[in-house]
This record gives sequence, structure tokens and C-alpha cells, in this order.
Amino acid sequence: MKMFLRFMLAVVMVTVAVAGATDKNLGLHSDGGLWKFYPAPARDEQLPNILLIGDSIMNGYHTQVINGLKGKANADCWLTPMHLNSSKLHRDLAKVASHRNYAVIHFNMGLHGWQEGRIPKGKYQELLESYVAILKEHASGAKLIWASTTQVHNEGTQALDEAINPIVVRRNEIADAVMKEGGMTVNDLYGLMSDKLERVRGDKWHWQKEAYEIMAQQIMEKILAKPNFAAGGGSLLKMNRNGTDTKGFVHPGILHTASDLDRMRKQVAASAQPYLDGFKVLASHWQSSSSYRVKGGFEETGRKPSVKSSEHESDANAAYQNAMMWAITGQQAHAHKAIEIINAWSYRLKIISGRDRILAAGISGVKFVAAAEILRHTNTGWPAQDIAQAESMFTNVYYPVLKDMAGFANGNWALAALQTVMAIGVFTDDRAMFDRAVDWFHHGKDNACLTHYVINAAGQCQESGRDQQHTMLGLGYLSVVAEISWNQGLDLYGAEDNRILAGFEYTASYNLGHDVPFQETTDTTGKYHHTSISSKGRGRFSGRPIFEMVYNHYKHRRGIACPFTESVVNKIRAEGPGFLGDHIGFGTILFTREVQ
Repeated sequence: MKMFLRFMLAVVMVTVAVAGATDKNLGLHSDGGLWKFYPAPARDEQLPNILLIGDSIMNGYHTQVINGLKGKANADCWLTPMHLNSSKLHRDLAKVASHRNYAVIHFNMGLHGWQEGRIPKGKYQELLESYVAILKEHASGAKLIWASTTQVHNEGTQALDEAINPIVVRRNEIADAVMKEGGMTVNDLYGLMSDKLERVRGDKWHWQKEAYEIMAQQIMEKILAKPNFAAGGGSLLKMNRNGTDTKGFVHPGILHTASDLDRMRKQVAASAQPYLDGFKVLASHWQSSSSYRVKGGFEETGRKPSVKSSEHESDANAAYQNAMMWAITGQQAHAHKAIEIINAWSYRLKIISGRDRILAAGISGVKFVAAAEILRHTNTGWPAQDIAQAESMFTNVYYPVLKDMAGFANGNWALAALQTVMAIGVFTDDRAMFDRAVDWFHHGKDNACLTHYVINAAGQCQESGRDQQHTMLGLGYLSVVAEISWNQGLDLYGAEDNRILAGFEYTASYNLGHDVPFQETTDTTGKYHHTSISSKGRGRFSGRPIFEMVYNHYKHRRGIACPFTESVVNKIRAEGPGFLGDHIGFGTILFTREVQ
């Protein structure tokens, strides 16, 4: 890594030397700094990594930002004079963005390139979109925050430069639209400084120390209000999406938060649709009954060969469904039943066995953990000793089976593992376990990695050439991972330009009878090669209740159109249970939400 950093810095500095000299002749300079990459001083491996990208304006505030983030994040800085049309920009940007696993990248490319001819007329938006695309490709796990360019004034006065400042304003407007369209955060430094022009330095471009302190404060607020994760432990998840310190994980916060549970209760009580129809499907299912007869637990369960496999699956379904019935109705009998089921397994289970043990642990495990999360955080009276025993079972029996996912198998295997690992991390307040799952989602070497399962922007999936039921299986588990993360303040749904949505739209479209493009592909194992999309299971939505969760996230939380997914929702609503318990199911009551 040290050798790589030395090489990268050498390349960047050589690249910018000519540009820096040219800009100096035009009155643009580094304002006392050197054009180069500045790694964070005294990095703490337990903290997330932040990257600041900017020109000499950044050189004025980066020290205050670095000092202000001490104990919260490591801040690298790339001070560069390059503009959007610089010949080496894309190469160097890719190297810097991929240098670490950044949680947040705060960037600005404003003052340079304003001169006529530097950026061809009408090309600014296109070049900016290319810049953003490189950041998203090479820092796919990072939150992107764009800062607007500050004012250009006449030398020696506070008056705005009548030739250059209008260019700044227009480009800020273009960039603002691009960032908002792409779901990125805007940090309006131009607006911030509009009533502070008395703090300009008088050299046309730069500001006094007090002005940079004001900018630094707003930059830190933007960074800390947008949590994400970094490699090697450490996260900004100690803040939720509103920037409120949560002192750890949100509870309940696996598949449902407290506000989600409150929404379900109120909508059912009001007989609102489609909630009521969805609730009736849940309530009428035999595994939702408080009279359910517990089938376990046992010291061993497994798949292939089957060892109490059906008992394990049935009890997991019943534990989760009774926990949800308790949360919605307030009927204590449902809470007692769910607790009875979990206790029966947690005090006995020692081994999960068989060739398909990962599926046994991954598919049923997430339901046991999600049920336990609800019971623990909704005043059920579940004794602390029993809760500790459940934690022990999840940590010592399930997690060892799942921790390395499934690098030898199709993606639905690894994603079944990933969803349960992430859920266990939340329930046990294990930050390292949770962060490892998030990193696996972004950078894993197996088919559980987002871009290894939904392999391209069109939405083709790793198992699209296998059959449609397994494709939907994997997509369902992928969406559970995103939902858990969302409830913990992290937007995995938005990763890689809403790649999960692309997978759902592609799969929904094909299964509704439309043609879709197909790219010949071989998966990460090298065993599964597909030359065309498979028609096996086409149009068979029964037993795959995976669409409500994703539809309601993109359409109602985010306001993003998802026409094919919406068509499937309308076709199969109200969602029921998954085939043989493959999925969480019952999405119409559990995940329908109002427009936000």
C-alpha cells in the first residue's frame, strides 16, 4: 500500500505540474499549498475515511475540516488545479477515488477552466456527468457531496467580477441540477458566502481566515449528516440520516423500525387499504397463529441430508410472523408464542449441518433474528437471560456457518448468508460484523457483491440465465440487505446508480412478457456460464413476494419511477408467504408506506 501511494502521488504531481504552471500565469495558484494528494495525518484504522477534492479554495479550509473531524474520520485531501476538460483528469481522479474505501467524498471543480476554450461551449454538463460517473465507479460505497464554487470578485474590492462570476453562477446552476438528479448532496458554499463578501481577501479568488472557518463548519455538518461505511472497521453510522447521534445501532432496526410498526398499527386500525388486505393475508396464515404448535428445538438441523429441516423452517416462519402479529395487534399471546419458539431453539441448537447448511442458516436465520429484534425492543418482557441465549445462538451457531458467505455457489446462496450476517450484526450490536457485511456488499469477491449479482446497468442478474425463480430468490435477499442498511442510516439501495432497482425492473419486465437485452456472462466461480436468458419459471410470481419492499422504497420513499416492478405489485397484491418460506413475505402489510 505504501508503494502504491508513493507511485500514485508521483503520477498526480507530474500530471498537474504543467497545468499548475499555466494557471499560475492566469492568476490562479495553490494559495500557499502544493498541488498534490495529502493523506490524512495520523490515520486511525477504526475510523471511516473521507476524501476532500478541490482547488485553492479547499486549501483555505481543509486544515479546519481535518481538525474538526479528529476522532470521527480520517480526511484525505486532493488539491488539484485541473478542470473538467483536463486531459489527465479522469485517470488521476480514478486513482485518487479508489485509493481507499471512502465513506464520503466532498468535491468541487469550480474555479479552474473558466477561460474561453478551456471547456467547449455546451459541454460543461456532459463533462461534469462523466466526472461524477468516475467517482461512482471507483468509490461506489461513498456518499458524494458536491460543493458549489464561491464568488469571484474584483481585485481590491467586494464587487463581483462582471465577466467571470456569471460563468461561476451558471455552472453552479448546471451542477446543482446534475447532483440533485443523481441523488447527491449539494453543499451551497456560494449561497453561504453571499452575505459575507466583506470577508474576501481582495485578490479576486480567495477569502480571509474567518470565511474559511465558516465554510469548514458547513462542510463538516454536511459530511457528518451523510453516514456511510469505510473498510477496516469504523463507520459514520453513529449518526442517522438526519445527522442525529444514535450512540450505535437503531433499535428496532432490522426489517422494521419503531415508526414502521406504528404505521402498520395505525393503518390496520383505520381499515386503510391496501394495508388491511395485506394484514388479513398475514393474520390468516397458519404460522401466524398464537396457537401454533412449536416443532423444535433440536441440537442439530441441516439440509442435504435433511436433519429437522422442515421443523427449523416452520418455526422460523412462525417466530417472525407471530412477532409481527404482536407488533401490529398488541396481543400478548403472539409475543409469548414467538418467545417460546426462539427459546426452544436457542437453548438446544448446537450444529447446522449438511451440504446446504448455508441455505438452512441464511434463509431461516434472518427470520429468527428479525423476530428477536422486535421482541427485544417492544416491551414484551422477554427475560435478559433468554435474550443473551439467543445472542449466543446467533453468534456461535449461525454466524460461523455464514461468515464467509458462499464463494462456490450461485448468488442466492451468498446473499442468503449476507442478509443474516447483517441482521445478526444489528441484533448483537456488533459493529465489525455489520461493517464487514456492508463491505462485502460493495467489494466481495463472490456473487453476493452487488455488481456481481446485478451484473450491469441494464439489470441483468447473475442467475438470469439459470431460471427466473432463483433470480427472484437472489434479488429478494439483496433487497433485504438494502432494507436493513436503510434502517441503520445507510443507503445501499442507491448504490451503483440504483442498481438493485435495475435488477428488479429487468426481471419484472422479462417476467411480464417483455424482451430484455442479455449479455453473455460467466459468474465469479467460473462454473456458471450463460449465453441467453432463461425462460424457466418465466411469469411465475407465485411464492416470490419480493416486490412490495422494493417498490415502496423507490416509488414512495425516493420518488423514483419503477413501472415494471409496480405492475408486478399490482398483479400479485396482497403479498403472501414465500415458497417454502424462502422469503420474508407479506410485503403489502409489512412494507407498504405513504409517499415521502
